[in-house]
Parts: sequence; structure tokens; C-alpha cells
Amino acid sequence: MTTRGAWDGFKIYDVLITCPFAKTVVSSKTILWDRCTFGSTWNPFGNQNGDGFGDCSFGSATPLRFCTTEDGYDAVTNPNACNNGSNALPVAKGAVYHSCQSQNQTKIYQRENWRIPLFTEMFSVIRCSETNSGVITGEDGCTAVGDETKYAGATADPILFPNAVADHYWGPQTFPAGGDIQVTTVNFGPGNEAYLNKDLPAYVRCVSDL
Repeated sequence: MTTRGAWDGFKIYDVLITCPFAKTVVSSKTILWDRCTFGSTWNPFGNQNGDGFGDCSFGSATPLRFCTTEDGYDAVTNPNACNNGSNALPVAKGAVYHSCQSQNQTKIYQRENWRIPLFTEMFSVIRCSETNSGVITGEDGCTAVGDETKYAGATADPILFPNAVADHYWGPQTFPAGGDIQVTTVNFGPGNEAYLNKDLPAYVRCVSDL
């Protein structure tokens, strides 16, 4: 609850309720999403989508590099420096990993199990071009996932995820080809599974399992 409203002797009025979470179900697993891209925070009085909706206008979305030379990364000799030396393991070191871990340390929204979402989970919040009608439906996930499956004009649901960036968002897993130098991402520009070199910047949205 953002404001408790006022009592006129008969009823309470002008109550304002906004929520910094969004919830989806992916493969029978319920996931709680931080509605704001890492670096920005929830503004309950923000009005990007209209009065009363709230938005992510506190702070700004911060691009992060999955793994850097400071983390021990070397594209030739140590491409898996941030995922415990194996392309089969998730990220466990570096700025991307610590972004969601920092939310655990500060117990943001009283939760301590924030993590990087899988790319298949990120697809659950894409609104495909044929459903980008502006109608609030909550879950308009695209029906197929793959690097050859692109949805022109796709975006993170603009109501559930205000101020989302039309760019790469990191998943936690190395793309196991090409020398292990890339990570599987979702690019919310063209709306498809994508791949990005680990030492390039992209964005993070944290999730929490319910």
C-alpha cells in the first residue's frame, strides 16, 4: 500500500496500492519478478503507464558485463572464469552474479532467494507482436523459444515491466559453443533468444522462486 487514504466519517477514499512484483508460472514453477531492471527501483508514484500504476523511475537501468579480466576471464585460456570453470554450470562470480546476490544481502522486499532468470523464463514475459494491443493480459508469453524464432516488435510486457530496455538481458548459462565466450540471453529488441560475448554489457532482471 502506497497511501492509506483518508477517512471521511463514512468510508476510506484515495487509497493508492502499487506493487513492485510481477508473478508468472513457467513449467509449473511460480516465479516472482522484480518489475525493475537492475539499477532502477520501484517508484510507487511514477506515472509512466498512467496515474496509479507506478514505474521504475528511481535510479536507472545499469548494463553489466557477465565476466571481465578482473574476474579472471580470458576468451582463450579461461572463458568460464565466472561459472566455476565449466560451461555446464551457472554464473557464480562477477557483476551479473552479484547483482541479484546483492538483493539477497539487503533482503529487498523481504526476500533472500533472488537469482538470474533462465532465458526460457524470460520468454514468459515477452509480449509477442500479435498480442501487443495495449490490453493488460498479464502473461502473453511467446509460444516458441529459439534463436530462429523472432517476434518483430516484441517487448517485455510494458505494464508489468515499465522502463524495460529493448536490449539483451543476461541469462545465467554459457552458450556451449564457439569457445564458451558467449552467454544465452533474451534480446527484447527483436524479441528472440540471442547470444552475447561475456565481456560485453547487457542488463539484468532478478527473479525469486515462490
